[in-house]
Amino acid sequence: MSSFIEFEEAAKKIDFLYLKNGINEGEKEAQDQVSYRNLFKKLYNPGELKKYNGIEVWNKVWQHGPGGMIYALRNDDKFRCFGSAQSQDTHGLPMHQTKEGNYYAGKNNEIIGQKEALAYGEKYRNKFIQCITYVENSTLESVEDFEKLGEILEDNLDGRGKQMWVHKYLHMFFPDKFSQFHSSEFKRDILCALGIVPNDSFYGMAGQLYEIKKRTNIDDYYLFAQVMYKNFPGVGRSEVYLVNAREEALEKIKNWVPGSNVEININDFYDLWDNPRFSAKTSEDDEKNHLFVVMDQDTPLGIFDSLDYKKDSKKTEIRYGKWHACFLKDDKINYTGSRKKAISKPEILVLIYKRFYSIYTSNNELNEIIENNYERYEAEFSSYKEEIDAFLAAYPLNINSLKAGFNNDGILLFYRNIECLNCIDGENIDFSSISNYEKNDLAFYTMNLILGKQVVEGFENLREVISRILALYYPDEYVAVSDEETLDFIIDELSIPSIEGHNLLLRQRQVKNWVGEKLGLYTKNPYMQNYIFVRAVKDMIGDSFTLNITNKGNNTVIHALEPDVIDEYESLDTSDEKEISKLKSIPDEVSYKRTPQPKEYVEEKDNAGRYIPKRDPRKRLNAMVLADFKCEIDPTHETFISRSTNRQYVESHHLIPMEFHEDFNSSLDVEENIVCLCSNCHNKIHYGIDNDVLIKQLFEKRKSLLHDAGLDISEEQLLRDIYKTSGY
Repeated sequence: MSSFIEFEEAAKKIDFLYLKNGINEGEKEAQDQVSYRNLFKKLYNPGELKKYNGIEVWNKVWQHGPGGMIYALRNDDKFRCFGSAQSQDTHGLPMHQTKEGNYYAGKNNEIIGQKEALAYGEKYRNKFIQCITYVENSTLESVEDFEKLGEILEDNLDGRGKQMWVHKYLHMFFPDKFSQFHSSEFKRDILCALGIVPNDSFYGMAGQLYEIKKRTNIDDYYLFAQVMYKNFPGVGRSEVYLVNAREEALEKIKNWVPGSNVEININDFYDLWDNPRFSAKTSEDDEKNHLFVVMDQDTPLGIFDSLDYKKDSKKTEIRYGKWHACFLKDDKINYTGSRKKAISKPEILVLIYKRFYSIYTSNNELNEIIENNYERYEAEFSSYKEEIDAFLAAYPLNINSLKAGFNNDGILLFYRNIECLNCIDGENIDFSSISNYEKNDLAFYTMNLILGKQVVEGFENLREVISRILALYYPDEYVAVSDEETLDFIIDELSIPSIEGHNLLLRQRQVKNWVGEKLGLYTKNPYMQNYIFVRAVKDMIGDSFTLNITNKGNNTVIHALEPDVIDEYESLDTSDEKEISKLKSIPDEVSYKRTPQPKEYVEEKDNAGRYIPKRDPRKRLNAMVLADFKCEIDPTHETFISRSTNRQYVESHHLIPMEFHEDFNSSLDVEENIVCLCSNCHNKIHYGIDNDVLIKQLFEKRKSLLHDAGLDISEEQLLRDIYKTSGY
């Protein structure tokens, strides 16, 4: 079941996109839509529906033609803007009339006479009104509330409570509670795109959407829908297929350039020749159409979409698609179903949508840096823009101009000028090595690079120079981060998709594809995108843009906390110690899990406005059992026999205190991070002037266990940033 933390993360994505991607108050329901909603409510409110008896209950309520409520919900153009409810088979509706005049009605939907059919129509109308009255008087605030509603609707509406017309009616009258995503598939895909595993029930999913919407800063489901339509094109309408690549085609596929249009040869795959979606012509109004996930056994390589036909010189139709190398190297998709059917398994869809829409769904430190410093970066870039413009005016992308500019010593002047443009990549590049080249050779190499993006043999070792030139002339394709160690760190840190074995330039293009989409929410200027990215990365990893990974250590950043927050968590620690006495049994045997554990929270915030991590007193007791109820500073330290445990009295202590939970990706409330101490040593750690000796001793014993639990921290950080011991 999704937690409130996941709902808040999804709401943050909606709010971010609402503000950054062109959605505004002007896109609220237009006046004519408001009037259409009011018209529907006037014609088909419960009080109006009660008036109809006999043949009128058919004509005004269940009629599939103009005038009937069912027609208004399913077919009337005036109400289409409130979401489609059309796909429901008419034979499954409460009443149906054939061309021959026969009525289908009843719980089992069978042919009956008109009198009996109209009697059922009235009875069903009454039950429907009772359900609407129940909704009106209910407090629908949690997923559980919506699940209960679903059960009531199913029971009272003869198993038809999940039909789309019912949900759309609820949306028309309760638009703050029910979205305009009326089908089960649409709800599922919207939730998966936002990183939420969908609830098993139809109305449970409606509740999940409400949990997200109520946490956003927008109070209108219409705006919520506009954000989804604009930023997640195709979601809810596109289908997802897995296709297996043939072994002989793998090398070619792995070298497809991210974001480019690639030729899709049906003979390179096992599952395309009889896939009807692949064979269908692309719809002009369906930008993304369907997603085809290319698989190498259980490893996803990427996704192609935006399918289109082009004809070659022989009038042969060739299929093209846009390639998204969006998966991470450790991603796996284990699926045993038919590859010819669209994927419907939520866990797989969550991963696929997370990667495909990663620009909108990923939250990380770099995002925050860009968000907080964008205006400053923008102001800085304005001065550099003049330098770039002046350089490109002197050396335009034109063969004749470049030939003239590179004559005689012109090629050396070109490199002296380009050396000054460190705003392109932020690195201080050593250009002295170019003096080893003959001027004619250097001009030839450079011309091929600028005009054809070709790295001629003999020039490939100057990768820093090559990166800067490509980023200067092709800023929409390259971002110049030429240090491979730094590039690998960026790819890992930001979870940028990368296929193992790609060369430096192809990996740069993958990073640029990510940068273009991410910074495209702020600016369409590719030079500005690259500059902001470089500045943000520089701010993230330190003063030197090139990164020494070995010296960087574990890259954990410990943020300072206010004293009242630390006091609050120490008070919680004291309460937890008391909880141990309430545990009824002591386990005979306990072992360390030695693997990172997920963080869990309670729905309560601390003095810093952060959710408080959940604590389990049994883990403290487990730590005592693992230490055999002895002090881990010195096992010979004696105290007294505890009444609650009948063992020597000891206290537990989180070596990395719980208040620093936001600085780590894994839970701090694990046995690997909990030490067992006598009360004297415990107080010495908290209040002693030489507590660093004890902390060093405990860290030396625990650093391997901490690493296994995903809690990487250096001794220096522990002493300086957390315990603030003397000498730091």
